[in-house]
Amino acid sequence: MEELYLAAYEKRDGEWTTVIAPCLCKAEDAPLVEGNGWFGCGSGFALNDALRTRYGAQLCGVEALAVPQADAVACIAAREFTGGKAVDAALALPLYLRDKVALTTRERQR
Repeated sequence: MEELYLAAYEKRDGEWTTVIAPCLCKAEDAPLVEGNGWFGCGSGFALNDALRTRYGAQLCGVEALAVPQADAVACIAAREFTGGKAVDAALALPLYLRDKVALTTRERQR
């Protein structure tokens, strides 16, 4: 579908702040960020030159092979838990950016 999953975070006062909420977009339409010194991570930078072009000189580096690690997710969860931001396990839900991947027969016929 030539789309990528994208989000941007900035560390402020020792805490990560969401600058661009997780979204699904084409590289050439990726939301813009302000300022310089951004570091790009993930396969979107390996597979799509348009993403590097989109952010151009704002990037101070790229690690295209970076992938989420389970231990990092566990560290974030532990910090959230001790910080009082824990969510009851029964209420925890995954974030689906693309929860519809196929067209219905009627949509295909249109």
